[in-house]
Amino acid sequence: MNPGAPDLDPNELTAAEILPNPRQFVRHVKLNNGAPSMIRAIRTSDELLLARFHAKLSDRSVYLRYFSFISLSHRIAHEQLARTCLINDRQFALVAVLRREGSHEQEIIGLGQMIRQDGLNEVEVGLIVGDEYQNQGLGTRLCECLLEISRAAGAQRVVSLILCENYAMRVTGRRFGCNLEFVLGEHALRATLAL
Repeated sequence: MNPGAPDLDPNELTAAEILPNPRQFVRHVKLNNGAPSMIRAIRTSDELLLARFHAKLSDRSVYLRYFSFISLSHRIAHEQLARTCLINDRQFALVAVLRREGSHEQEIIGLGQMIRQDGLNEVEVGLIVGDEYQNQGLGTRLCECLLEISRAAGAQRVVSLILCENYAMRVTGRRFGCNLEFVLGEHALRATLAL
C-alpha cells in the first residue's frame, strides 16, 4: 500500500475541489480483511452513530487516543458529540462507516479529526479506530484523508501527540515520514510532518 496515494473513485472530487463544501468529502476504501468501508465527512445527524461508536470502544483505545480514561457519559454527552460533528474553518472530522448487513443503516468504525491552530498554518490531527477494526489499515487510510484535506486547506504542517505506548500510531507516523520527538515532562511523542 502506498500511503500517499489513496484509492480514488474517478467520480469523487479531490479535497481541493471539495474544500468550499467539505461536507461532500467521500472516499471508498477496503479494509485489509476485504470489507468495504467509506470514509466521509461527519454530519450533524451522526450524533447517535457516534455515541454507539464510543460505547463500543475499550478503555485502552480511549486512553491511547485521549491520554486518559474519559467516561462514556462524558464522551457521549450531547454537547461533546455536537462539537465533534461540527465542521467549520477551524475543525473538520471524518468518519469511517460500514453498512450493516441486510440494512441501509451505517455503523461508525473510525473517527479522524483535524483542528487548525489559531494564527498558524498548522493543523493538529487525531484519530481513533474501533477495537474490532484495528490492524486493518483503517488508521492509515484516515490519516491519508486528513493529510489530503489539510493540504487542500493550505496547512503547511501537521502535528499530533502520540502516547509512547501507542505503537500502532508510532508506526503510522513513521510510514508517513513524520518526525517523532519525545515531549519533555510528558509520556508522549510529538509527530510533525511538513506538507
